[in-house]
Amino acid sequence: MANNPMIFKMELASRIVSDFHSSEAAADAATKWQNQAQKGQVPDDLKHVIIPYGAVAAGAAEQSEAQMAVRQDSVKEPIRLSKLLKECGLVPSVNYGRMKIEEGAVSIDRQKTRDLIVSLPVGKDFLVGLGKHQIRSVRIVR
Repeated sequence: MANNPMIFKMELASRIVSDFHSSEAAADAATKWQNQAQKGQVPDDLKHVIIPYGAVAAGAAEQSEAQMAVRQDSVKEPIRLSKLLKECGLVPSVNYGRMKIEEGAVSIDRQKTRDLIVSLPVGKDFLVGLGKHQIRSVRIVR
């Protein structure tokens, strides 16, 4: 047996997958886990979500002056992040999404954010993550 707990867990997982599937499936699962958990790579089977802008748009009353300036100078639009999380299927409700944002559990393109209103590109793909393992590729369209 290995002395390092992570090696022990990986060997145990490999045995379990081998017992229920095959040794090839165990090796494939180990490779995918190492790529995603240890190297931070995006999974091959990443879910892609297309969301209408109207479903996640932040109202003018919610936007700060800085966000209004960004809106006028670029193709980014103010988005209510809690609504985006709900539309992506990452959270069951907007309130739960707000709680996760405030906890610091949400990332956009692998950068953590605690902002409830964010400026995001419309018509371009970006990554939205909740925690380490729940990731979606998102495109907001008009």
